[in-house]
Amino acid sequence: MAAYGQGNPSMAQFAASPLDLQDLPAIMGAVTPCVDGEADGFDCNSVDLMAFVPNSTFGAGSANDIWGWTDPQTGDEYAIVGLNNGTAFVDVTDPENPVYVGKLPTHTSSSLWRDVKVYNDHAFIVSEASGHGVQVFDLTQLRNVANPPETFSNTAHYGNVNDVHNIAINEDTGFAYTVGNNGGGTTCAGGLHMIDISTPAAPVFAGCYSGDGYTHDAQCVVYNGPDVQHQGKEICFNSNEDTVTIVDVSNKSNPIQLSRTGYPTSSYVHQGWLTDDQTIFYQNDELDGGNTRTLVWDVVDLDAPEIVNEYIATTTSKDHNLYVVGNLLYETNYTTGLRVLNIDDPVNPVEIGFFDTYTPNNGGSFDGAWSNYPYFASGNIIVSSIGEGLFVLKPDASPNPPGGDFTITLKRVFTKNSGVQKAKIKWDAAEISTNKIDFYIAEDPAQPDPAGNQDKRIKTSKEKIKLTIPVGGGGPVYNIMACEKNSSTVCSNMVQADFTNAPVIGPNDPDYYDNDGDGASAAKGAVAASEAVPERFALQSNYPNPFNPTTSIRMDLPEAAQVSVAVFDLLGRQVMTTPVVSLAAGASRSVTLDASALSSGTYVYRVTARMKDAVETGTGRMVLVK
Repeated sequence: MAAYGQGNPSMAQFAASPLDLQDLPAIMGAVTPCVDGEADGFDCNSVDLMAFVPNSTFGAGSANDIWGWTDPQTGDEYAIVGLNNGTAFVDVTDPENPVYVGKLPTHTSSSLWRDVKVYNDHAFIVSEASGHGVQVFDLTQLRNVANPPETFSNTAHYGNVNDVHNIAINEDTGFAYTVGNNGGGTTCAGGLHMIDISTPAAPVFAGCYSGDGYTHDAQCVVYNGPDVQHQGKEICFNSNEDTVTIVDVSNKSNPIQLSRTGYPTSSYVHQGWLTDDQTIFYQNDELDGGNTRTLVWDVVDLDAPEIVNEYIATTTSKDHNLYVVGNLLYETNYTTGLRVLNIDDPVNPVEIGFFDTYTPNNGGSFDGAWSNYPYFASGNIIVSSIGEGLFVLKPDASPNPPGGDFTITLKRVFTKNSGVQKAKIKWDAAEISTNKIDFYIAEDPAQPDPAGNQDKRIKTSKEKIKLTIPVGGGGPVYNIMACEKNSSTVCSNMVQADFTNAPVIGPNDPDYYDNDGDGASAAKGAVAASEAVPERFALQSNYPNPFNPTTSIRMDLPEAAQVSVAVFDLLGRQVMTTPVVSLAAGASRSVTLDASALSSGTYVYRVTARMKDAVETGTGRMVLVK
């Protein structure tokens, strides 16, 4: 929200609207699944409640911003929860049993506004409390707390700014940017106040950008998007109340405004986030009224960004902070809570799940979810809710689980010396955009167990798959089952694939092939079963995963292609690319990725396959463990 005293309507309206503080009991000890649209009294869809910790546990009256930290030594995950009177640290490694480790009190006085980001195992905390400045806290202290909760002290303090609304950090460069600065110090007119935090406990002022006045929020990245003129530069994407303002901050003593773009229907340009490939910027407008709206900006030209769509939700709550992880957009929209959107088509987001942290209503008040952090390797999402507290949530791997029928087309193909059986599975087209379905040959349909050895995972698909099953591999009848991706419990629609009367393909059929390699009985253009050419491009999961330091990224190619892989960290920054390799058409073609230069963590990779008449892309997620 906007900073008080900066002439921002957001703040005036927020301050005039008393908070609805719900005194709710803690919920922990077991997962509360979302069943029939509800989890322990909270409305939901395809998002489960792992745990809830109320503000009262932290001795606080309200919550605000939230961020996360993963201990690089132990892999433990921590929620960093902004409060009206300080900052709480909660170990959420066991998401069903969070542990309140301790609290860092506010540096001066209480405030409804606090913001936090992390760099190099240090939290950097700002607040609109008078004279607060930037608190620096060494997060490694959380490893050895004998009697939680502990009351902590600052590791360091930066006082060249006083009242601050927000802080952005570029972990690639080691620079922090405070925005909405007020009340003394070097305010930079409320714009970008740049701080060198390469030595976290000794922050150093680096420069100002005040050319567009007050900045409400920002995302600053090393730019690796398609605009070749600016590749490799440090670029800040600023939400400046009435414009999206893009600034080159590579030279801290001489930042350069690249563009300043508004739109006729703007009410309050609040915050936004880039896609992994840095081509789309999703932006929320906090005060636009009506149905919740997300602006979709095409930023392939940083000097001339343009709005290409408006995503209009069915809800009427105000929108607040949003973040992107791969093909998912996580929005926190006040009274309607966490909303999960699929952005496979980045211009046209589709909501696939939600969890509403605020029970009284879904209106337009400044109550409920403030922010979320979706970057844990575990897949758990932490959400701060103003009058409630900390929610630990887990979206279903496949929001909108299998519900419709799938069909199977069968044929038996006999070669000179042996034969194969092929099953083509088609999923209901209406559900393709939101479902991620795993198909299994189910040895025991009554007890599906995709995570173990009982069932054999064949392939994951959003559209259709083709299974090639060896003759004699279990008889002419197979049970094929559709399950939620990565789920061990939600399976449905078992269909028997009975090859007894399936069409037989002989030597004169174009699908006939020779698999003994002598070519004597091969039809023209045919290949062996293991080399069957797929009908379409499909990205498979990398293997192994987790890995160290190499992994194989596999894909199906309908024709020969030039293939490259780009790797991004969870803040959307490109950290490496592979050389372009030439791959022939076929199933399970692979590119080997060597991540020796990267540190342990979760990464997103994007495969680009350039074929004769098409360019295909796909994204996946991998975990490097050293």
